[in-house]
Amino acid sequence: MEYRLITKYLSEAASEAEVAKIFQWIEASPNNKEAFMEIKKIWALGTKGDADIEKAWYEIQERLSIMSRRRKRTNVLKYAAVFIGLVAGAYVWLFQEPAENPGLIIEDSAVVLSTGDNTSEKLNVNSEQNFATQGGKVFATQIGNKIVYKTNESMKELVYNEIKVPHGKTFQLVLSDGSLVHLNSGTSMKFPVNFLPDQERKVFLDGEAYFEVARDEKRPFLVEANDIDVQVLGTHFNVSSYKGTEPFAVLVEGSVSVSDNHQEENSGASQVIVPGQKASLTSNGFAVEEVDVNDYLEWRQGRLIFNNESFQEIVYKIERRYNVEISNAYTELDPIKFNGKFGNETIIDLLDTFKESAGFDYYIEDNKVIINQPN
Repeated sequence: MEYRLITKYLSEAASEAEVAKIFQWIEASPNNKEAFMEIKKIWALGTKGDADIEKAWYEIQERLSIMSRRRKRTNVLKYAAVFIGLVAGAYVWLFQEPAENPGLIIEDSAVVLSTGDNTSEKLNVNSEQNFATQGGKVFATQIGNKIVYKTNESMKELVYNEIKVPHGKTFQLVLSDGSLVHLNSGTSMKFPVNFLPDQERKVFLDGEAYFEVARDEKRPFLVEANDIDVQVLGTHFNVSSYKGTEPFAVLVEGSVSVSDNHQEENSGASQVIVPGQKASLTSNGFAVEEVDVNDYLEWRQGRLIFNNESFQEIVYKIERRYNVEISNAYTELDPIKFNGKFGNETIIDLLDTFKESAGFDYYIEDNKVIINQPN
């Protein structure tokens, strides 16, 4: 197997036929599977130079040959560490088969919709159903992991619904104006069942969401997200406003105005950003920087990305993504910043991989993950 074909696959540039060829080769022998996992680790650690990949490939083959003769299986991450000097950052993006762990039970919490008549309903994300007024008029339809609200010109006053997405899940809403909202885990949003003519379109967000706002020159769209407000006419942007974390907005296309609504002395202070910029609300006002917007959007595809984030922030992300509770007794790690990319790993896969670069031990007790300093 050519190592270049594997790196082509890791770059998501391989054709269906090439992907099939790779997986046939992987299944042909345990050594091939080990070699494939090794090259993924090295690729994930940040190596992009062709010469480095080729060198790493032959190193792996030699080591695997020795392992086979000794009939001894060791942790592949120890070998990947040999090449850490070749890379600029410690990135991990693995696609491993799910592994069960009997010591940690992940609760399957439900998405909850609260309607204007003060009733709440747990949603089965695998079902389809209609939501109707007491008079029997359908105002929204659920299709799996999405609810689509209908325009109702007969409504003359604002009636609000609220959606709560638990840790471990994501959800989508299409609002009555056609705007699409992707809701991240641990997020709630309050929104009108129907926007009224000649009034601003306003929603209330606690958590993180990606908005694809339908353009309407007469009705600006406003997101009130804890400490910040984001106002637009029609655009695509991401807002994060989890309690206890620094709120920010990232613009993908269009133009938005971000305002500080937290402190009275700063109330009304705003910052306009352009596509590719991130505005974060700090103690000194808004900090604006150029970013790769994809790093802030891939949560919609179930990917977990750490982009120069503190260990404390990373722990919060892991808790929300996997619906687990983590207690970090190794507090010296909290301010240290890491980079990382994870795909479809289980929580155990992620912890086992991440602890190698972060340098911690962990155990599970009373269905809680405890992180400790290594002995």
